[in-house]
Order: sequence, then structure tokens, then C-alpha cells
Amino acid sequence: MKKNKLTIWFKLVCLIVVLGLLLNGFGFTQVGLAQVLDEPIGKISEKLQQALEEIDGEEMIPIYIWLEDIDYDRVETLAKEMSGYNRASFEFSIGDVFELVEVVLNDGDIIKTEREDGAEVYVDITEEERAEMAENVDAYIEAERAIARQEYSTKHEAFVGTYLEDANIIFISQYAPMIICEISKNTVYQLAEMDQVVSMNLYEEMVFQDQGNFPDVSLPSIKATYARDTLGLNGNGIKVGMIENGRPHNNTNPSVLPYVHGLSASNITRLGANNNVDHATLVAGIIVAKVGSTNYGIVPSAQLYSTTTDNFNANLESLLNYNVTVINMSAGWDNSGTYQDVDQWIDHLIYQHNVCFVQAAGNNQNGYVLSPGLSYNAITVGGIDDMNTVSTSDDTFASFSSYVTASGTASKPDVVAPACNFHIDLKSEVYHRSGTSFAAPHVTGVVAQIQQHYPALKAYPEYAKAVIMRSCDRKVPGETWGSLTNKQGAGVINAQRAVSASGHVGTVLGSQKSKTFNFDITVTNAPTILVLTWFKRNEITSGSHTGTPTNPALTNLDLRVYNSSGALVKASSSTTNNAEYISFTPSYAGTYKVEIYRTTNNTTDERYSLVRYP
Repeated sequence: MKKNKLTIWFKLVCLIVVLGLLLNGFGFTQVGLAQVLDEPIGKISEKLQQALEEIDGEEMIPIYIWLEDIDYDRVETLAKEMSGYNRASFEFSIGDVFELVEVVLNDGDIIKTEREDGAEVYVDITEEERAEMAENVDAYIEAERAIARQEYSTKHEAFVGTYLEDANIIFISQYAPMIICEISKNTVYQLAEMDQVVSMNLYEEMVFQDQGNFPDVSLPSIKATYARDTLGLNGNGIKVGMIENGRPHNNTNPSVLPYVHGLSASNITRLGANNNVDHATLVAGIIVAKVGSTNYGIVPSAQLYSTTTDNFNANLESLLNYNVTVINMSAGWDNSGTYQDVDQWIDHLIYQHNVCFVQAAGNNQNGYVLSPGLSYNAITVGGIDDMNTVSTSDDTFASFSSYVTASGTASKPDVVAPACNFHIDLKSEVYHRSGTSFAAPHVTGVVAQIQQHYPALKAYPEYAKAVIMRSCDRKVPGETWGSLTNKQGAGVINAQRAVSASGHVGTVLGSQKSKTFNFDITVTNAPTILVLTWFKRNEITSGSHTGTPTNPALTNLDLRVYNSSGALVKASSSTTNNAEYISFTPSYAGTYKVEIYRTTNNTTDERYSLVRYP
């Protein structure tokens, strides 16, 4: 093995430090290598520094290494050359959305059905255009991910070969500027002096916890069966990913519950470790189960790719290789409600690689939301108890559903869904299960439905998140619908409304301090809802080895509505979230103005999506 270049470099730097001390009569003040390996450097997290203080210089320690990112402008350019499309090809401007809403609302026949059956209006339009859009979006996503994989492979291979020759490699990301490895304490400090290294943190083994009525009760209660059976949104053409502590059973016994028997279908690709478990079986059944011509899952015609958490990072990224556009995770681990490297990694995958990530909040009662549910860009799902009835009047908040997050992190969950009274019948034994594990796949299924309905949403996960949050039309007792609240977020999802709202979303890429849109309202006897979402960017760059390198802080945006006189009607302002929500009942029919206002003093371009429905 050739001699480690870092070791040679390190010895040279140490020699320079010693010479400096001698030449300056030990008055040398600009000491390199973090005060000769005793004090933390900005790139080294506090947790990692504490661990380093407990070990010797050559002792190995497992860490995350975050590097400067690849050039995503280049990725987009190459993706367009390869597929003919880039992400901008599928934009739908907010101004266009407001015009579309008015066209719909000003049609007298539609006004009567907009709130309940408006989704039907959109399903009937231009199926050929929808199919063409889906084909084009899929081609773009496949090209973007292939190019990013190649760019990261080249970058990481060079870095590992040059600087991590003696490391024990745990994981090298295909889709993010991240490497997990074991290296010596001395090597940590050497890397901290390098411009291309952005940050390092302690890596700790993740201990996963499963987060766990029968779907013929829960699906109608959120209108998922209506979207599937009446509107025809069965998941056809959608690729769904799922990561669990095991794989779903491949059951061909018709005596078991039909949504379990239905998992023998050819639309499930089983990846990861070969250990079939009941928990994964139920989660998969909620999403895709089908027996013959009878549908049990929300999107039985979707293609499901199921993998396992045993090799978590690599297995999860492998789902992107299959070009899935939504991933369900009904497992997690306790990080005391704080934003960790794994949350940062998930945020990066969502933002850069056009995938929705749906995460169960956890079953810690009044305890912390589990990671990676702290990811800003994920859709984190809490639970309700539907009392095993289709009626919504008796629904309550699931007492086990987690909702606590640490100070300064995003408020979670984003939405809630049915989580109680599920059962699974295998080997002539019935297992009763409850948990946010089973709430999450309800949301995943609805995301697949709206992606089928409006394929551009595949390329814009922030669109999809805004639509899902806007779909919520109620809250169970304990919190009031019409704003984002602590335990239930935006509220209980509604698939029918999600489909209707999916045609009423637009996006803007901009660095403006303030952006405004005028819109007209003709209906004054019901609330108008606006939901704004934007993503934590996690485009990691570095230009210096001094100070604390920044993975860009979350830009803060506020949402405001003004009347025709310029008076403020309603505002939504959160300092830690990347979503704002306004509900107001118009006092008059006429023109209103919505403003998106940046409160942080940065000028970065942000992708933000605004849903206005109705």
C-alpha cells in the first residue's frame, strides 16, 4: 500500500509549527491544527470533539464527513442534454395558478361541486397530455440521478483514494457529498484543515424502532378509496419506495386477510435482507395490496420497491436507483428531537433528487419525534384513532403519537392520518397493531395518487408537500383546524381534496425580499386556504478552513394576505418551520393580495411553492 499522503502532509505541518515556535521564542500565536490537536475546529461538531478528547491520536473513531457539493447547475445542464428536459421544464407559475383558480371558480357549474367533487374536473382533462408529461418527467428524473451518481462517484473515489487510504469505509453516498468511515483522531484534525471538507460529526449506530382497522375502514375515512375507485388514481406508472426493518411477506394463502394475500403480486420488488416481517407486510398492504380485480391498497397498480434497514444508508439510496418518486419509512430512532446528520442527508436527497420522503413521527407518547422525521423537507406523519369506523365524528388523537421537537428545529408532524386498530392475520393468528407506522403509508399512497394525477409533482416534492398539507380539511378534538398546530400539523389528510388542490399549485425560484400576487375571490361563504412550502437547500459549500462552515441555514419566509385597501387580513409567521399556512373567510368578493416576505438577511435563490385552493 502506498504511503498515506495525509500522513506526510501532517508531518510537514507539524514541522512548520515547531520551527515557528522556535523562531518566535515560543511567542507564536497563529497555531495550526486546532491548537495542536487540543481544541475544536469549526468544522468539527461539539459531539465529535467531546469524543475525540477521550481517545489517543491514532485511535480510530467513526465519523460523518461532509464535503463540498457537486455543481448542480452542471447536473441540470447535462440532464437536459441527455433527456431533453430539466427541472424548469415542468414549472407551473404561481401567477398561472391564480388564473386557473379563477377560471374554475367562475364556472357556475363547477362552483357547486368544487369543494367536494372538483377533483373530477381535473381527471377528465387531456389524458394524452398527462401521459406525455409523466413520460418526460420520468426521463428527466432518471437522467438527473444517473448524472449525479457519476459526479459523486468521481468526486468520492478521488477523495477516498487520496485521503482515506487507511480508513475503514462504512458508507459512501451515491447522491450526497457524504462519507461515513472510521479514521484516527489525528486524521480528523488533518481533514479539518482542508477546504473541501465542510464538516464532520460523530457517527453512531442507528437503532431502529418500528412505529406500529383494517384498510377498508381507514381508506374511506380519508377519501383515498374515492380517489382510487371514482377518479381512477390507482398508482399506475408510479414507483414507490419503502424501507423497513424487514420485507413484506410474499403470501399466496387466500385464507389470510386479503390485503396480505394481495402482496404476492408482481408489482412488488423485494430488496435488502431476506427477512419477512408482519410490520412491513401491513405497511406494504396499505399502499399496494390487490387480489384479482379487487383493490385493497391505496395505489394497487403502483410498483413498490421494498428494502430493509440492515444496511440503512446504502439500501435507502438504492431505491433512488430504481427511480422511485416517493419513499415511505415507518421506522426511526430517537435523537432527542434534534436535527442530526441523517436528517440533513434526507433533506439533501429530497431537495436535489426529486423524491418525496414520508416518515412516521414515532410512538413516544409525549416524547420526541424520531429521526429522520426531523428532516425539514420530509412529510412527517402523526396518528389519529378512527375508532375503527368510517365516520370521522368519533375520531381522536392517538395518545402515543410523537410531536415534541427540540428548540430551534422544525415543528413536526406536518399532518396526521389513521394509525390505530389495524390487524394482520398470518399463520392462523391475528396480530392487532397501532402506530404512526401505519399512518405514514396512508400519506405515501396519497402522494402517489397526486403524482399520477399531475406528473409534474414528481419533479417538485415541495409542490407535493404543499398539496398534502392543503388537503387537510379537519382536526380531531384538542386542536383547531385552520392553522399549523403542535400535535396535528395541518390536520387530517384528505385524498380527494389533495387531487383537487394538485392543479392549484405554483412555484417560484427567486431571491427577492418580497414577492406579491393579486387574486380575485368570488366565493365568500367558506374559507380560502393558502399553504406555502419551501425546502432547506443543503447545497454544501466551503471556501475556507477557518471558522464554522455553513450548510446553508434555513431561509425564513412569511405569508401575508392583504385586502384591496392594503390592510393586513391574515399572516402566518414561523421562525423554525419551512411551511406557512393561512385560512381566512373573505369579507367581500373582489381582489386580494398575497405576499411572500423573506425575513432572513440572505439573497439565496429559494424554490417555494404556494397552493391556493379554493
